[in-house]
Amino acid sequence: MRRDDLASVLERLHGRRGMSRARVVAEFIEPGAESPGESISRVRMRADGWPMPTLQQEIRLGGRFIGRVDFFWEEFGVVGEFDGMVKYRSENPGAVVEREKLREDAIRDAGFEVFRWVWADLRDFERVRERFDRACVRGVAR
Repeated sequence: MRRDDLASVLERLHGRRGMSRARVVAEFIEPGAESPGESISRVRMRADGWPMPTLQQEIRLGGRFIGRVDFFWEEFGVVGEFDGMVKYRSENPGAVVEREKLREDAIRDAGFEVFRWVWADLRDFERVRERFDRACVRGVAR
């Protein structure tokens, strides 16, 4: 369902019970979110007043595709990656880690700061905010 279609449905149901909550939830619909952890992170970012990122941004260097990142703050030169760990179960974890390290090095070589978080960090999102703030300081200084 497209965002415009949902807006039409919500308008038709105006005044019904639960519609104010439905409108709030609808504001969070984002086709770029690829995992529950990314969606939860985005809700926390919004609730805590973070600048909103671009989701699933392609990073390129010299026209060459490096990768697609979960969260991107161009104005700070910062990339955020939520590690949900699913990718580590689907194949050889060592190969996945090696590929991730090389990808992250390439993103840094393209001029961006990278910070990461995992499921456990969602319980204490202030730690994630601290990492973001430090990455922004480094990113702006580049």
